[in-house]
Amino acid sequence: MTQENYIVDAQLPLELDFKSLKAEGFAYIQQHSSTEWTNLNPSDPGVTIFEQLCYAFTELGYCGNFSMKDILTQKNGKLTVENQFFLPQNILTTSPITLEDYIKYIIDRVESVKNVVITPVSTIFPCANGIYKVYLTLHPSDDETTEDAAKTETFSQLNTCRNVGDLFLMPEILSPKKYTINGNIQLKSGYDLHSILPEMIQTIANYIFPDVVQTGYDKLKLEGKKTNEIFNGATLKNGWIPSESMQPKKDSIHAFEITQLILEIEGVQSIAGISFKYNDKEATNTAICLPSEILTFDFSSSFLTNKKPASFSVNMQGKQLNTSINASLIDELANMQQTNVQVNEVAAVQMAPVLPEGKYRDITSYYSIQNTFPEIYAVGLNATNSNTPDYQVAQSRQLKGYLSLFDQMLSNQFAQLANLDKLFSFKNAAIGNPADFEHYNNIKTAAEKANPAYPAPFEVFSPTYFYQSLYKSVPNIEPLLRNNDIFDFGPVSESDDSLKHKSWLAYQDDPYNSYMYGLLTFSEDDTVNLQRRNDLLDHLLARHGESPLVIDSICYGTAYSGDILKDRVIIKSVYLQNLALLSYNNTKAYNYISAQKLQPEVLTLTVELIDELTQNNTLNVPEKNAKNLSKDAYKEALELYKAKKELQNILRHSYETNGIFDTNRFDASQKITTQDCNNYSTFELEISMLLTLEPFYINFIQEASSSEALTTEKLLKIYVAFWLITQRKGTISIETNLLANSASFTIYMAKKVNDTFVYYSYKTSLNYTDSVVLADAFCTMPACIAAIILSDETAWTEVLEPSTEVTNYAVSIGETSYKWNMIASWNDTTKTSINNPVFSDTLLTFFPDFIPEVNTDEWQNRLSFYKESKLPLHIAQHTQYLSAENFAKLIPLYISWYNAHIYATPKMFETAEDAAAKQEQQIITNSGNLLAYLKTIYTKTDA
Repeated sequence: MTQENYIVDAQLPLELDFKSLKAEGFAYIQQHSSTEWTNLNPSDPGVTIFEQLCYAFTELGYCGNFSMKDILTQKNGKLTVENQFFLPQNILTTSPITLEDYIKYIIDRVESVKNVVITPVSTIFPCANGIYKVYLTLHPSDDETTEDAAKTETFSQLNTCRNVGDLFLMPEILSPKKYTINGNIQLKSGYDLHSILPEMIQTIANYIFPDVVQTGYDKLKLEGKKTNEIFNGATLKNGWIPSESMQPKKDSIHAFEITQLILEIEGVQSIAGISFKYNDKEATNTAICLPSEILTFDFSSSFLTNKKPASFSVNMQGKQLNTSINASLIDELANMQQTNVQVNEVAAVQMAPVLPEGKYRDITSYYSIQNTFPEIYAVGLNATNSNTPDYQVAQSRQLKGYLSLFDQMLSNQFAQLANLDKLFSFKNAAIGNPADFEHYNNIKTAAEKANPAYPAPFEVFSPTYFYQSLYKSVPNIEPLLRNNDIFDFGPVSESDDSLKHKSWLAYQDDPYNSYMYGLLTFSEDDTVNLQRRNDLLDHLLARHGESPLVIDSICYGTAYSGDILKDRVIIKSVYLQNLALLSYNNTKAYNYISAQKLQPEVLTLTVELIDELTQNNTLNVPEKNAKNLSKDAYKEALELYKAKKELQNILRHSYETNGIFDTNRFDASQKITTQDCNNYSTFELEISMLLTLEPFYINFIQEASSSEALTTEKLLKIYVAFWLITQRKGTISIETNLLANSASFTIYMAKKVNDTFVYYSYKTSLNYTDSVVLADAFCTMPACIAAIILSDETAWTEVLEPSTEVTNYAVSIGETSYKWNMIASWNDTTKTSINNPVFSDTLLTFFPDFIPEVNTDEWQNRLSFYKESKLPLHIAQHTQYLSAENFAKLIPLYISWYNAHIYATPKMFETAEDAAAKQEQQIITNSGNLLAYLKTIYTKTDA
């Protein structure tokens, strides 16, 4: 059937309706100028001008009605996305937070893992509030090394995404607890035995611990899932896992459940007498297992008929079929059945929605209203010529000057619409006339671009009004522009026309001419721009679930510009640029296994070195192939060069270029990378960014180094500030969980005898996990149980002279006359009670007390507000401010402890087991040394 196209006579929106715009305008004129303007007929020139403006407004309205994807499509046909929008798969996802998130993450990332069980270890201690046991089930494999590889890879992946305070124990494989199954099953005639039995085995296994199936975004969308629901959780590589597809492992199963499952299989006629037997013990109607085990049914043994009647009889039409069953083949078929389904499901996964495609619209291009006036108005392209009388030329230019004001306003509106991507960008724009700036760059050579003689024309900080010149759009605009004859000079032999043409081109190419400067000053007002830009950034923050009021409270103050509002714009902009990583990692901790190693300060700070780095512009890079340098010597020389270069950059640092804040350089310096999220917790990254630690430390170093008297004390402070800002984003942060994990624990109990407590120690040392589990039991233990425990003389030894750590931190067991304590031991010299105040917090953070801005009540209040707003409620934290002398002692101990955890590849001729044992001993030693010093400086000052 041929489709008929026709125009529908419908009411246009006001911005596209010429007649309505004209009527609205006339109504306004009559209301405000009825006595001065009485002739509103087409014969009045004012009406003609008004009609041309209304027509131009409809063009602006037409462009304003373009779809957003068209407005944001660039000349190359690509949609503006970067620093404009976050794709849903990047901004809606988060690093694993819940146990369900962790399970999905491991199933997706570790190929050999089929399913996961993660259970928290219950404890009363804040430092041990996030200990988790992990159990795995694996896909069937003939490779004997699969189990060890799966455990190692899972442990690594969990530490990649663990949250602050979380501690995952080395995963274990779920131990199968095998039951044989008793009963009698009757099959329907005509059904294949070797089809039904694998399905039965798989159905029962899937009921005990259901397999997880990954699927695609497109399929979930068709099922009616909302986008934010699909992307809720960690980023997965092989398909999304709906939460409802994840079911917990069953640690008990009843006979009637198995009966019902088998009856639902097609081909099964009846089933009776189902019971279970474990290790040839008495049959039972319930099969049970521990959390570290998984229920399995040994069908091979149940089907066997070699020496005795089969416990599980399979019949069809009164005939027993057990003798024809190939049990091993059936088990293999059952294992393959689900695997094929999963492969087919994941094969065609679409992980995310397709980015929309737009059509490029040249919105910047403006067609002047002067081109559409009747010729009698003499304002068009060929309105005047060399023969036109001077008075007519003057009249034409007078009208053109009047009309050009409207042209400039309209042209600026088109520029504003065309630069909508910059207006709502996370990055602060640097110039308000991008179209003319593009022309400025086009006429420059590569060398001129790399080494400009002058700064970019009329740079301003974060403009919110965009404008453009009328050079190409308004005909014969040249005589109307201020100082248009500034380039009217040249060789005597050159004709006036040629000279005039070259002068006009030179004027257009000059970004500093009076006309462009006038546009800048007319369009830009710092006070208005900053407020508008701050409001726009607040909108962008709110659009991504961030409270502008909270951010304002945290980043209140001046660190970069001396203006509170300008600093807010700077901080909010860079925060939004990094929001995808910060939001995704949210409460994530640093990855202590794969973080980059910390470098001790290789510089020996002296007055002479400070002077040298301040005065010299360049440093010599060590030559890699120098004959007098060994490989280790070159590495050491390179580290020395890097440290010197970093210090030199700080000593000569400036955030401004020609009075304008260098937005691009600042954005680059503050860009957070994936490796940063490995090296630091999100807590540390956000504190450094939102509380502006870097400029405070830089200012201190600059001021301290410029002092006439560079004392040893000042050099020490410079060293500490320099190390903190280059190695740890300005703060040292320690999770007490990681300290306690490497210790061994001894239990102490005391009973009251004649008003004196007698102490006993348990002969066997415990690991961290077992000790915190027992601590829960001690807190609620009745006196009779405590007496029974201590009555075992083979397990306890009386302590004649208990240490003060044992006696001072012993805790009463309820209302009884007994006490308990646990002493953590890392080496022979470091022994600390688990009840020591240093373990009363999950997170310890240390700041220098000699940085003026950090040592103010106002900054410390903002830090406290940040922690209350951003840190999870279960995280107990403690902040302390240390002197340079204390930091100088803490830093090397912290470096050794931090680096000891990082995985190191076994050296040549060293086995993996030996390397692991060596690393474990290093962790124990360095943890003990660090904890011993923390005890000497720890003071509980937080409320």
